[in-house]
Amino acid sequence: WKDSLTSLGVLTAAFVVCLILHNFPIAEGLAGMVLVLAVFLISVVTEGYIYGVAASFLAVLIDNFAFTFPFFAFDFLTLENLISAIVMLIVAVMTCTLTTKIKIQQGINAEAEKEKMRANLLRAVSHDLRTPLTTIYGACGILRENYDVFSRNKHLELLRQIQEDSENLIHMVENLLMITKANSSSVRLEK
Repeated sequence: WKDSLTSLGVLTAAFVVCLILHNFPIAEGLAGMVLVLAVFLISVVTEGYIYGVAASFLAVLIDNFAFTFPFFAFDFLTLENLISAIVMLIVAVMTCTLTTKIKIQQGINAEAEKEKMRANLLRAVSHDLRTPLTTIYGACGILRENYDVFSRNKHLELLRQIQEDSENLIHMVENLLMITKANSSSVRLEK
């Protein structure tokens, strides 16, 4: 509905502008350009080809009916009117095609950017998780290999370090889980 109403509104506004311009002799022949501009705007703000192509057909009909001689009658038999209609239709369809391709490319670029951000986030999270895991792994290896060599105080110090890094790791994982819960639709933030 939004695209339909937008298309209808833009074409109506273009028709009114063309009617106003039609009263000025200096603006003769500008109706086609105003209608092509309207089709361009419709192509930019609506989704897909349908509205732009439909608007281009309507613009050709409006231009031929109201703004080319004979006025308020369809005349596609005159060579000038026929060529004008064909050119206007081609320009409008090409505009629809180009704007749709641009929108598709923007969507692809946005998706690629989101994927890049995900990869960067995953690298950052992996690095933050790897640091305490490496410390825990190293302290456990030192304890195991040098169990008889170290004093009781050194054992307790290494165990304390393992415990602190384990707690930090637990907090990081809990924060990650809270972030994923916040992204779900069931959670509502209260300000």
